Amino acid sequence: MSGWTVASRFRAKQAAQRLATAAATALVVTPMLGWRLSLLWLLIYGLAQTVEWAVLRMASRAPDARLRKIPTCAAILISAATFGGLSIPMWLMGGAMGGLCAALMLPAQMLFSMINAPRSKMLLAATLSPPMLYLLSTPFFAAHFGAGVSVIMTASAAVVMFVIFTVLSWQIISETAEKRQRARDEADRLRRQAEQNLAAHTAFLAAIGHDLRTPIGAILTGAAELQAADAASRANTALITDAGLMMKALLDDLLDHTRIGAGRMKVEVVDFDLRAMLAQTLRLWRGPIEAKGLTLRVEGAAQMPRDVKGDPMRIRQVLNNLMSNAVKFTAEGQITLRLEAWPEEPSGYALLFEVADTGPGLTAEQMERLFNPFDQTAEGVGAQFGGSGLGLSISRDLTELMGDG
Repeated sequence: MSGWTVASRFRAKQAAQRLATAAATALVVTPMLGWRLSLLWLLIYGLAQTVEWAVLRMASRAPDARLRKIPTCAAILISAATFGGLSIPMWLMGGAMGGLCAALMLPAQMLFSMINAPRSKMLLAATLSPPMLYLLSTPFFAAHFGAGVSVIMTASAAVVMFVIFTVLSWQIISETAEKRQRARDEADRLRRQAEQNLAAHTAFLAAIGHDLRTPIGAILTGAAELQAADAASRANTALITDAGLMMKALLDDLLDHTRIGAGRMKVEVVDFDLRAMLAQTLRLWRGPIEAKGLTLRVEGAAQMPRDVKGDPMRIRQVLNNLMSNAVKFTAEGQITLRLEAWPEEPSGYALLFEVADTGPGLTAEQMERLFNPFDQTAEGVGAQFGGSGLGLSISRDLTELMGDG
């Protein structure tokens, strides 16, 4: 967006603020100039602002740049000249004290003009020239009212310094605004690029996942059919089955993580039997737990509600991830599943699953990294125990999704 466009739009938004400032100024100078002259000036300035507003609206639709800039600058120049022109009757009717008030009003107008014309030299010139010229005439008015040479020289130097200060301040503000705009544009570009990359990445993974599910399904089906063969074949079949299940679990974790990152993971809200779902899930885990010589303890199952609404598949997925970690990292002892539920509005029930085990535990540093995707908290964990390092991250995200639902 060009500096002219930014400045003209910004100035158009400040019209009400300029009218309010003019009304306050007219009220302040009424004791000095009288209500008739103050009201006349306010009406003329209001008319100038109306013309400027109309010109800005027409200029925004003009196809030619010259048709936009020349009328706009002319209208702004008239508005600024009208506002700053109040300083002349203040000098003529208020004397030295009126001149002092004018000398305070004009710098304020210059600063306001500078702020209202960011990044556009043309608009700055149009809005700043009138009050600057009025301010530069201050030494001449001071001489007319009999001020000494030293006062005139000091006033002249102060006026010149203030004009330079105003222009330099505008330059700094404009450079800062331009850098901020460039940074915003770059951030928008990077965001759009990241969204496009994520969409392409998600589509790629979805396509790969679809293609991989077919051969994995064939491997598992073939392995199931070979189970009836001799003992040696059954051992090999078990190996194929384990490998196929591992590949499927890794693929499911990767696809779930991608869908969650892309905001495409949805949770369902259906009626289901929570107690039956928990009992079925625990039956599946008793075999692996007993095979490792571990004990499974369940607490609070009797207090769980039966008929609930939610997403049973995702609740089961979270519970499976917690149980899988406990079984994977516990060499001896027991695994305890503590279940708790309490009424909570508006969702109906809040569920708490707590899995405790007698494994080695985690250090403080590992606890901080516990939910980082692909982070298995320690070297060699993936090689020794397998897994993608996504289970707990996915579980946390699914819990948040179900909580938001």
